[in-house]
Amino acid sequence: MKLFSFLDTNEKKIIESYIPILKVAKKANSMIPELISNFNILVNIHNLEKRADTISFEIKNEITKGAIAPNLIDDLLELV
Repeated sequence: MKLFSFLDTNEKKIIESYIPILKVAKKANSMIPELISNFNILVNIHNLEKRADTISFEIKNEITKGAIAPNLIDDLLELV
C-alpha cells in the first residue's frame, strides 16, 4: 500500500493485521440501521401488547361486575 510507504516491514505487517477487524467493524456498522428498524418494530409490538392487555383487563372488569352477559363472553372468545 502506498499509504504505508514510510513504515518499515514489521510496522506494515502490524497495521495490515488490523484490516480484518476494520472489515468486521464496517459490516457491523452497516447493520445498525436494520437493527434500529427492527428495534422500532419490537417497540411497536410491545406497545400493541400493552394496549391489548389493557383492553383485556377492562373486559375482565366488566365481566366480574356482571356488565357482560355470559353468552357475549362466549362470542368474544370465539372472535379471539
